[in-house]
Amino acid sequence: MVEYNVTTFEDFHDCVHTNFKAGTFFRGLKNVQDYKLKPSAGRVLGDEFNDRDFTRLVAHEEDALMIFKAESQRYSDHNASSLWDYIFLAQHHGLPTRLMDWTYNPLVALFFAMEQDKGGDPVVYGCLDNESIGFEELDKKFPDYFDIDSNVFVIPKNVSPRLSVQSAVFSIQYNPFIEFDHNNLSRIIVSRESRKELLLTLNRYGINRKTLFPDLDGLCSWLKWLKFRDE
Repeated sequence: MVEYNVTTFEDFHDCVHTNFKAGTFFRGLKNVQDYKLKPSAGRVLGDEFNDRDFTRLVAHEEDALMIFKAESQRYSDHNASSLWDYIFLAQHHGLPTRLMDWTYNPLVALFFAMEQDKGGDPVVYGCLDNESIGFEELDKKFPDYFDIDSNVFVIPKNVSPRLSVQSAVFSIQYNPFIEFDHNNLSRIIVSRESRKELLLTLNRYGINRKTLFPDLDGLCSWLKWLKFRDE
């Protein structure tokens, strides 16, 4: 994997402009040492599961999705018309799945990498994948979530405003216990000491909780950071 190191916003901009082609997907993680490119289903289940324990994994996923489909419409104004719509929506609201969030926008990925200090250097991964598919093709190729038999990038339907404003892309992994890998995967490690200054710069460019989470929670979270944070 190709690796770059940056300390300033200008460094980050130059690195992306020089080394990452248009169409690259980006994902930010808060700590390069401790955070891995694994979907939440593979992270949350922990050490009691392993990469061969698919029967138990599928049972947990089926139960969770069944309950989410039955209950979610009470809390959402967005009409889901397929199983994948429900899965995209569930992923963006924190349900463990085999999906990982990526974005077309490197500044969005940088924000999520820098937002919380987790004791190490944040990192932004970039992946150029020329075989990504749209949600309609996903529905045809894999009509059931449990039909997935390989790793795939998908451009989701915007079943939530968050998906649109975050320029969302998802990777879907057949085996969520194994760390994501790709022939065209690179990463930018950002100095932890630059975190506060980078967040201020991103805010000036309109990348913050208010814009990325267009609801009252996002607004209040942004105001809390803007007016009540430690200097």
